[in-house]
Amino acid sequence: MFVCLTLKLGHLMGGLTMPKIFQVERIFKNTDLTPAEKKLLTDILEDPNAVQQNGIRTLAKRHFTSPSAIERLAKRLGFSGYSEMIYHAKKQDTETSVINETTLSHLSNVNHTILRSRLQKYLAPETCIYLYGEGFNTFISGYFYRKLLVNHYDATQLNGLDIPFVYTGERPLTLIVLSRSGENFACLQKIDQAKQANGHVISFTANISSTVAKRSDLPIEIRDGRPDDSANVEYTTFYGDTLNAFEQLIVLANRVQSEA
Repeated sequence: MFVCLTLKLGHLMGGLTMPKIFQVERIFKNTDLTPAEKKLLTDILEDPNAVQQNGIRTLAKRHFTSPSAIERLAKRLGFSGYSEMIYHAKKQDTETSVINETTLSHLSNVNHTILRSRLQKYLAPETCIYLYGEGFNTFISGYFYRKLLVNHYDATQLNGLDIPFVYTGERPLTLIVLSRSGENFACLQKIDQAKQANGHVISFTANISSTVAKRSDLPIEIRDGRPDDSANVEYTTFYGDTLNAFEQLIVLANRVQSEA
């Protein structure tokens, strides 16, 4: 269950400040927050720039805790420390939870220009696009497939199929793979097949340091606190966030193609 915290932001309507709903557990990828921690994180989200400017000691004093406790909280949330947690908070779009172009560029570890250039090449109208994901990712890849079709891309799901059996080699090839851990054996096999056909790989994974990500031409990191939970037993936002990222990816790809 999400715990929604209402934050008062400076959006005015009829002279009243309109409340903004943040799903703190979704933003910080954790369901085991204490009331005091939720209050502290709410404080950060309300104005991360001011919190950063005032410093960790001021934040700690305001919440009757210590800087070291805040550092431990940041690390428990999966960050390297307090500074990265503040950076993450500043990246949140206060207008929408949909991943935007700036965030896509950040998730893929490339700048806007390179991201646009690769999408123009990898998702060109003449490209044969193949999709693969196992387990829960089968449903996500199915959605990707249908989304690509209605946007007039040439897409094929590789359920039970290998690339050499379906690819003729006459047109460019792009493989889109989904692997939460980034170490799925079948995904790595499909990447091998794509590379042998001189194709390109776009991947969605929760582990940017994984083998899948390292062997991809455009790895998209969907941050998840439990990338090794292969059975999907624990709480996760990986699949929902992956859909959001792909929706924005298609919007950007269509925009880039229309501008070409």
